[in-house]
Amino acid sequence: MSGTIGRRHPIVENAMSDRVNQHFVPQFYFKNFNGGDPRIHLLHKPTDKIIFNAPIKGQCAKHRLYGDAEVFLSQLEVRYSRAIQNAIHTAWNPWDARLDIECLHNLMQGVLVQRLRTMYEVGRFASASESMHLEMFKDHLRYAPDIARREEMIAAIEKGQFRVKENPTRIASELLLMAVDSVLLITDLGIRLLRNYSGLPFLFGDSPVVFCNSYYRNVTSRGVLGLQTPGLQIIFPLDPHTLLMLMDDTVYSGNYKAHTTVDVTERCDVSRLNALQLHQSLNAVYFANPDDASYIENLWRAHKSNAVHPRTIFQVRSDVLVDDKPVEKAFHWFDPHLNCDLDLSFVRCDPIDEAEYVFSRRTPAIAAEVKQITAKRNEEIRRMRKLRRQAKGMIRACNDADFDAIFAIINDAAQAYCGVIPADRWHDPYMPKEHLRHEIDSGVQFWGWEEGGELVGVMGIQDVQDVTLIRHAYVRTANRGQGIGGKLLGELRKLTTRPVLIGTWAAATWAIRFYEKHGFRLVTPEEKDRLLKKYWSIPERQIETSVVLAEEKWFGQRQ
Repeated sequence: MSGTIGRRHPIVENAMSDRVNQHFVPQFYFKNFNGGDPRIHLLHKPTDKIIFNAPIKGQCAKHRLYGDAEVFLSQLEVRYSRAIQNAIHTAWNPWDARLDIECLHNLMQGVLVQRLRTMYEVGRFASASESMHLEMFKDHLRYAPDIARREEMIAAIEKGQFRVKENPTRIASELLLMAVDSVLLITDLGIRLLRNYSGLPFLFGDSPVVFCNSYYRNVTSRGVLGLQTPGLQIIFPLDPHTLLMLMDDTVYSGNYKAHTTVDVTERCDVSRLNALQLHQSLNAVYFANPDDASYIENLWRAHKSNAVHPRTIFQVRSDVLVDDKPVEKAFHWFDPHLNCDLDLSFVRCDPIDEAEYVFSRRTPAIAAEVKQITAKRNEEIRRMRKLRRQAKGMIRACNDADFDAIFAIINDAAQAYCGVIPADRWHDPYMPKEHLRHEIDSGVQFWGWEEGGELVGVMGIQDVQDVTLIRHAYVRTANRGQGIGGKLLGELRKLTTRPVLIGTWAAATWAIRFYEKHGFRLVTPEEKDRLLKKYWSIPERQIETSVVLAEEKWFGQRQ
């Protein structure tokens, strides 16, 4: 075993991580094990090879895994690294305890953040999310009307020919928030600091926080590793000589409960704890002393045949309770047990059988409080996202409350026609309220572009016989040139499967160029007259001074 038992580690302040190469196991944590050396040794599981003197800077890193959340994460790491150092100090100097309430909170928060910030968890969450979204898409295909090739697409999904890919950065950010919000759920667990006197080191992997549940080890049909599940055990090595263990003390017994610090002298106990790292890690397990390489090789050889690649189980179930009420159909995903039992000489329990399992929470009051906190936070997140969408701009259907805003936008933007279109076609206001009301009552549905809670552009859509018309497209003068008209036109074209026609003034050359830019073409003058008389209700003089543009679908059908 490397180093001196009981030595004090320097507090390693986490410097701001490289913004591109973002570490899902922080470098300060590696340095707890190798005393600050920039290199470390590892077992590379996919190749079964021991690699000596690997630079820690390149370990457990992913290109922009956290995106802009890296700044927030770095702030967490400063508190987290200090809490780990205080825990190590307390383990070996119990008369000088440094685990006050704030430190314990930071330590538990760090444990959950470290649990959820890894590629191991991002991959599992993405897999479960993909399964759920594909199942939801299958339901849509089964029950939505007018779905072409319905059965063919469902069969393709079931054969694995459809994929739903999520952005890893978005997943990692959501997992970080989940970890921060969930700390209260584990505050009822007992805290033990294991001091290693066995002569073997504690190892750590690229996903070093391990969840177990020896009490529910026989329950395999559902998740029993939830933060409020009875029997939960959380294992987290802090350095080669110190390990943090959080336990549900209500279902376990043994002499470990006598003190906060537990002296571990049996080599088999250390190897069982190390085996968890071998099973949980995605690619690598790390160690500081090269003399321990043969021990690690032998331990991996003993467990390799039973080590199952981490995965999340997804099920569609009808026997699940939500808020103590049965539901007809539930999408259920859970993390199964590792294929490795945690059987320690100083911990005893009587595992229950699967048939005895009844869903419960360790501390219902805590679970209820966290549910309220989470609901409030989610509502705040939804509110902030809405504000961001409004600030950036969003498309929405207009309603009666928007009538005055639509009237104002049309008559502001129509000033561009003054002196351009024939004088006998110009009015002030260009579109009176009575005319606008008549258009809406005749079936024109307006959609609008909203910024900062205010409509700045509108565009109407109207189904007439066998075509769809784009009507009354206007953007406030102050907001022109920002692509608003194009976004509205693109969105409205998605709302119909019919050919789309657009009428505008022949003199409004800028409008004609806009529609041509978006794939429309002018029809012939003869065709224009026919279309305006068939689909529009406008005066003869307006027919004379207007043009009609059509999308390619209309020209194709004419041929």
